[in-house]
Amino acid sequence: MIRMTVVGLGLALSAACSASPAPAEPAAPSPAPSRTVVPVPSQVFEQPGHRTVLPGRVDEAELGVSYEFSVYAHCGGRYTSFDSRSWDAGRDPFDAGGALGYVAGVMTLVSDDLARFETGGAVIDYRPTVGATPLCA
Repeated sequence: MIRMTVVGLGLALSAACSASPAPAEPAAPSPAPSRTVVPVPSQVFEQPGHRTVLPGRVDEAELGVSYEFSVYAHCGGRYTSFDSRSWDAGRDPFDAGGALGYVAGVMTLVSDDLARFETGGAVIDYRPTVGATPLCA
């Protein structure tokens, strides 16, 4: 009788130890890494009695690097100049009637043929143009 109890107790302990552990609580998601944005100095043009300050230019962009960038939106912002090339969004991403100047944001050279502009939650993809870009109509 004692032997049966010891064997039964041993089997019970063995079953308890080999049972799968309860699933662990899922780990809280880690925050997304913050993107580093390269600052781009403004262009300053001095003339006697007059000073003009325009957003900076990015003439040599690196793949995957994000730059401070402003799109000239007076005519809708369809075309822009970045990485010493002209780019076309395929449409006017901004209200041409209400935009009087520049829209500030971040431009990233995603691939050799894709530049992505982000501003206030909007994402606009630009592709290199073929030929000259039109002037504001």
